[in-house]
Amino acid sequence: MFCPARVLSQSCNLKESRQKGCSGAKFSRTEAIYDFIAPIIIQTSLARNLGGPIGYSRVALSTEKIQERQQQLVLLYAWSSILVFLLAGVVLIYLTRRLTKSIDALMSGVQRITKGDLQTPIKIASADEMGQLAAAFNRMMLNLHEVRERDRAISQMKSEFLTITVTNYALDTISGVLKEVAVLAEKKNLHIELHAPKEGIPLLLMDTEKLRLAFSNLVDNSIRYTLPGGKITVSVEQ
Repeated sequence: MFCPARVLSQSCNLKESRQKGCSGAKFSRTEAIYDFIAPIIIQTSLARNLGGPIGYSRVALSTEKIQERQQQLVLLYAWSSILVFLLAGVVLIYLTRRLTKSIDALMSGVQRITKGDLQTPIKIASADEMGQLAAAFNRMMLNLHEVRERDRAISQMKSEFLTITVTNYALDTISGVLKEVAVLAEKKNLHIELHAPKEGIPLLLMDTEKLRLAFSNLVDNSIRYTLPGGKITVSVEQ
């Protein structure tokens, strides 16, 4: 059956349906429709006396409207798919750049290590596998730095040991330190005595500068913790 491009809904009673066929609307033959007719049955005495339905309900749907709705759904799905692909592409680009940046930072750190820079950590703030790898590299750099500093200290000690010479000026060094602290001793009214053998002391294999520093610290502590008016005795024995 054909009707104009609109949705038609109509209900009629049994008498009207028999007289008019429940066709109050005028249909056009230029357009196809979906025409639905359903009987109306009510459990009443009137319906039982009539022996059938008391009327009919009729709904007509234009196929053009259905096709338009289908086209709208197709467009909606198409745009939704495009949007999903765009979002997926943006997320993929972001993750790729983030991974590439982490790899670049890691490679830069490795290059610094090969050049001897063990004090600049690799800065990767992420908590993923790349961040854990960067943390492991930083710990390795710290360990290497400690080992290098230890080796440097040992080398320095070796060089200082090579500067040690044989000297017989130990008493002169001690006397010089006592002259330097004489002013501090006088402020506390302290008396400093030096007891050394008259024949001197034998030749010593030593670093005179380190002897001066060690003896100076020793005398400073003695002056600091000796009561005013006391006496400090320095003895040099063989």
